[in-house]
Amino acid sequence: MPQVKLAFSTLACPHWPLGRIVREAKRMGYNGIELRGLLDEIDVTRRPEFSPANLGSTRRMLEQEGIEVCCLGSSVHLLHPGDAVARAREREEFDRYLELSVALFGSPIRVFGGAAPGGLPEEEAIAWAAEELEVLAKRAQKAGTQVLVESHDFLLAGRRLAAVVGRCRSRGAGALWDVFNSQIPAEESLERTYSLLRPFIRHVHVKDGHIRNGRYAYTLLGAGAIGYAKVLSWLLSDGYSGWLSVEWEKRWHPDLEDPETALPQYAEGLKSWMDGLARLSSHLD
Repeated sequence: MPQVKLAFSTLACPHWPLGRIVREAKRMGYNGIELRGLLDEIDVTRRPEFSPANLGSTRRMLEQEGIEVCCLGSSVHLLHPGDAVARAREREEFDRYLELSVALFGSPIRVFGGAAPGGLPEEEAIAWAAEELEVLAKRAQKAGTQVLVESHDFLLAGRRLAAVVGRCRSRGAGALWDVFNSQIPAEESLERTYSLLRPFIRHVHVKDGHIRNGRYAYTLLGAGAIGYAKVLSWLLSDGYSGWLSVEWEKRWHPDLEDPETALPQYAEGLKSWMDGLARLSSHLD
């Protein structure tokens, strides 16, 4: 049974400083953190903790606590067809994250597909996104890391995300499967989405909840409608050894349960399911 590591996104704890985030991750039994915003800044490359003057002490703190930075959550969007200025702006942000990735031992960089311009045929939008992904993936591969495209925006459905990542020839590209997000369009079963994305999955976002007619609400793990026990069994059976990252979006939805409640609950639930699958696998061997 492959060893899967647990992390949480810093979206879960928008009021915690980095030191507390790292200490709480260790205390709660997580192996890593996914950087998506810190305190009052969503772009962590602009935070003093990750400036050249402070990076050394930040790295030492992470190493001392045994916590990895498993992913850097950028705001980069792939889809800007015909807009050279916007593409240049997105690439400049990507390059900042790439520099930080190198400093943090090759943490992969998350990007979004973005929204397809109105009237642009689906196939053209996929081609535009794939072309831009190729540019970024080559830069990532050269730097020794990867760019991961999330199930988001135009690329919510597995078939679209798989089409974009599948066209990329560089080994520097992969898919970030946000299991919950991928079910919002209601055009694919969970099984179908997984079968499409399976060759490309490098990172997984975990959040539970309910989806109805495109509207959704988040819940604690097991209280929602997403079949995570099935998802984990598929991933582990197929040898997935990447990260499961809890994306508890407290930054965007302040009414959600506090991180002190949600993060331990998710960690305990995921570990319980994985332990059960490991025991089952050992009996079948």
